[in-house]
Amino acid sequence: MNSGNSTFRVRELIGNSNATLPAFGQIIFEAAKLYVERRQSITIDFTDVHQLTESFIRSSIGKLVSIHPEETHLVKVTGLVKKEWETDIKNAIKHELNPYEAAFSQQRLKDIFI
Repeated sequence: MNSGNSTFRVRELIGNSNATLPAFGQIIFEAAKLYVERRQSITIDFTDVHQLTESFIRSSIGKLVSIHPEETHLVKVTGLVKKEWETDIKNAIKHELNPYEAAFSQQRLKDIFI
């Protein structure tokens, strides 16, 4: 693995434009987990994804961020079709990291989006 940023394209990995099932989120999590564990930056690319649910977000991005919750900068998100998905992702991450929620600031969550 290289030390640069690795990109995981949701549409390609799940074979679907609807990121709705926790099982689909688990595919993303498993693909990217080793990079995050090694503190390597990753980007999750939602290009050509038309539906997104909290259960998908929690089982993918939420679990990835929870590996090193103090280092949210390791996980980046791009290609969101809808602006409100940023809020959905922030909320799902907060929910997934409930024990750490008090430590998160809006700025740290804002740093996820590129």
